[in-house]
Amino acid sequence: MIVFDLQAVQSAAHGERGIARYVRDLAETLSTEHPDVVDVFAWNDNLPYADRLGELALGDRLQPFSALRNVAVDLLHVNSPFELLDYGEVGVPVRARRLVATCYDLIPYRFPQRYLSDPMTNARYRTRLGMLTSADAIVTDSRSAADDLAELLGVPDHRLTVIGAGVGDQFRPPDTTLTERMDALRASIPGLLPHFVLVPTGMDWRKNVTGAIEAFGMLPADLRSRYQLVLSCKVDDHQRAWIDELVADAGVTGRVVVTGYVSDEDLVRLYQTCELVLFPSFYEGFGLPVLEARRCGAPVICSNASSLPEVLRDDLATFNPWVVDEIADTLRNALSDPAFATHLDRIPDSGSSWSLTAQRLVEVYQRVSLPRPPRSSRPGRRRLGVVTLMPPTASGVADHSKRMIDAIHEGIDDVDVTVFVEQTAPCSAALPYPVHDVATLPTRWSNGELDAVLYCFGNNRFHRSFYPLLRVVPGHAFLHDVRLLGAYDQLRLNVLARDLYDGNRDGSALFARPIAERAMSVLVQSRHAVDLVEADGGGTALDVGPHPCQVVENVTPIDDGEASWVVSAGIADETKRTDVVADAMRLLNDELRTALVGLGGERFADDGDGVVVTGEVSEGEFDRWLRRATVLVQLRSTTNGESSGVAAHAMARGVPLIVSDFAAMADLPDAATVKVAVDISAAELAETIGALIADEPRRQEMRAAGLAFAARETPLAQARRIVAAIFP
Repeated sequence: MIVFDLQAVQSAAHGERGIARYVRDLAETLSTEHPDVVDVFAWNDNLPYADRLGELALGDRLQPFSALRNVAVDLLHVNSPFELLDYGEVGVPVRARRLVATCYDLIPYRFPQRYLSDPMTNARYRTRLGMLTSADAIVTDSRSAADDLAELLGVPDHRLTVIGAGVGDQFRPPDTTLTERMDALRASIPGLLPHFVLVPTGMDWRKNVTGAIEAFGMLPADLRSRYQLVLSCKVDDHQRAWIDELVADAGVTGRVVVTGYVSDEDLVRLYQTCELVLFPSFYEGFGLPVLEARRCGAPVICSNASSLPEVLRDDLATFNPWVVDEIADTLRNALSDPAFATHLDRIPDSGSSWSLTAQRLVEVYQRVSLPRPPRSSRPGRRRLGVVTLMPPTASGVADHSKRMIDAIHEGIDDVDVTVFVEQTAPCSAALPYPVHDVATLPTRWSNGELDAVLYCFGNNRFHRSFYPLLRVVPGHAFLHDVRLLGAYDQLRLNVLARDLYDGNRDGSALFARPIAERAMSVLVQSRHAVDLVEADGGGTALDVGPHPCQVVENVTPIDDGEASWVVSAGIADETKRTDVVADAMRLLNDELRTALVGLGGERFADDGDGVVVTGEVSEGEFDRWLRRATVLVQLRSTTNGESSGVAAHAMARGVPLIVSDFAAMADLPDAATVKVAVDISAAELAETIGALIADEPRRQEMRAAGLAFAARETPLAQARRIVAAIFP
């Protein structure tokens, strides 16, 4: 059974144009010219039904998603892979043996600063990239889109097929008079005059409306007075006001018409009636308006960018869209030079058609449906992919991952490690192992480049694309945190709370379960985290802890010859009982020097209390504060399964620790720590600190025990446990 996903046709915002028109016309051609190929055309009954679906006359082959749930099918063709809804709402709910996906463009990925600056949008887009690149075959509407897939995502040529596009039969030369067409157009587009340049466009930045208006404003006065510039696009009041400002700045007030939304019939009339079509887009997946205009007999000038030279195959008729002077020069020649106008009329047709597109697609279906050869075994080195954050991202997960990956690369001879992150440029230049964009992971996995994948999860928005990717590429999960509220967007949290936690987004809901249920194994850094994963319903996790200690060259304490220092480091917060620590420090200030090192300390103390509050410090200054400390105090009142990196750093420098007898800190060696009750009072804490400061032999024993622990529990030691868990 072959299932063809039709939900793009249901788009409320874009159902009449672009991808929706592409999917509708392709489905219609498949159903009429290849009636025995596609068994089911599926529409999404989580979205509003569109009358356009019924117009396809597919009969009982048109079926809703709900009728297909968990049905085993031979092949699923996903035609709208970049719907930025939650994957569970747009994914066709079948169990497909093979997947074909259509990629119209990678424009958001090509221009992330324009389209992916919002973290939620970025995460959802990358989720869809993962689904796309995991497909058995990807079909594109242009060679440009195929080249982008190869360049940006590493998709190999054998999985890419350019099937092209076509236009409907309604796009044809006119069979009515100019007067009849103008009368019909004026009824819906007030102020339209017979001589006009048509810009079929939209309000998206890449459509380059600004370039069109500025170029029109640069025309000689006689051309500006003879022609109108007609922007055919749907606009709201804010967008119309913006266009009015551009028009005024260009000096062409009164010569620019904005049509608003036009029907298919009027769009055809505009093409058939205009003097010229101008299409100055910065980037297009295909450029259907250019083909539509040419089929209607309109001369066209357009950008020489992305796919457009494939549709309009003439160097003289194209221009650099980033250079307004070039747009204006080409526009002026087209309107004033009869020889050039004749040349534009005689440019050969590209030959694109829906019949040819459908035939190429059927050939892809046939090829993908063939049995796969068995994957050969891979003796020798093991290949591990790590999906994580890396420095310079400001994250404890990034720092931990860097040390872990370095240890695997340098200390485990038979494992090759490849890193996958969202932004490769800042971290990859000087690293001795390959670093790739996470969007390429499904491609590299399906190509057999990896034997296993490890996903590193923390409790913040930077990890939001990892969870959906785990649904595409199987792997192991390293949980730095078990209460992963920050690793999901609000929509996903709502769905998980409803489906898994009976509506409970707080309380006992830790949100590790969805990851644990999908992961091949779950790795954590303490016995307490093991218990939390089990309590959340996520099964049994494996403790590969404790948090590793980074051995440092200089562990000599800094002694400035004055009173001892009592230090608490890291981000200050009530969950770390910084309020109690600060109160205890105030009680000790007559005899000792005290400091809160790190962000947030000013909320609990200030220099007037005799407590030094540093704010954020550099890595070097952080090291100096640890070596300056006579005693380090690190408490916790609650935990989400995380382990203390500060405690690990302190033991690596031989600093005596006072910690809460709770969670991961309870696992720290007794010989290197003094453990206190979670609910210890400030007075009791001050007394404990004072007693330890006074007991020099005890502190020396703790120093030796901490250094011994650090020498044993290195990043390499933990890396070996992680590798053993992944490759048992």
